[in-house]
Amino acid sequence: MNIAIQILMLALVLTAIFSLVTFGLIVLHWRRAARRTHVIRLIVAVALLPCIIAVLNWSVAREYIDRVESARAERNHKVAIVQVGEALPEFAVTDSQGTRFSISDAKGKVLLINFFATSCGPCRKELPHIDKIWDDYRESGKLQVLIIGVDETLDSVKRFGEENKMSLPFAPDPDGEIFGLFVKPEASIPRTIIVSPTGETVYAKGEFYDWDIHTIRSVIARQLAGLH
Repeated sequence: MNIAIQILMLALVLTAIFSLVTFGLIVLHWRRAARRTHVIRLIVAVALLPCIIAVLNWSVAREYIDRVESARAERNHKVAIVQVGEALPEFAVTDSQGTRFSISDAKGKVLLINFFATSCGPCRKELPHIDKIWDDYRESGKLQVLIIGVDETLDSVKRFGEENKMSLPFAPDPDGEIFGLFVKPEASIPRTIIVSPTGETVYAKGEFYDWDIHTIRSVIARQLAGLH
């Protein structure tokens, strides 16, 4: 627990004690003029309590996220073949819409690649958010998205997209060969990679947490802004 959280917890306890003591003084001095001063102090103390609690909750959440992200970054670094700042390996695949995709075709666009599996729970939680991002930007023609099913067939990824009413371009990776170009065999899914228009990897993370979507949107927005 960091020192800021400790200070906030101490402030919360002291403010709560002060409120109780002030309330007691109000009761004792109810018939005296001093009660007005105590009432004002109590109102201020009670008003401070939710503020301190809100800041404390934010600080605890922030510390938790930082701790999770630190461990996650270490895991990702160990399994990643393609690191942030590096170019993607060349590969080509035909997606569920019959479109042939290759890395060279994506040059000049922002590229998002997501590796998933139809049986992966976190993948199913993440993909609707990516589908929404795709819907928001695809008309611009500046964002390219490719969702690759690891150990999946063309039929299985196509069926998955249809059943979940997603407009995303899905592609199969039946033997995990494409996935193996990006990470070592022990890597987990989902795994999302974002590439700049110049071909540089600017985001590469495995696993999925709720706060990832905000980060992914921010990274994409920054990269797209550079194309204007």
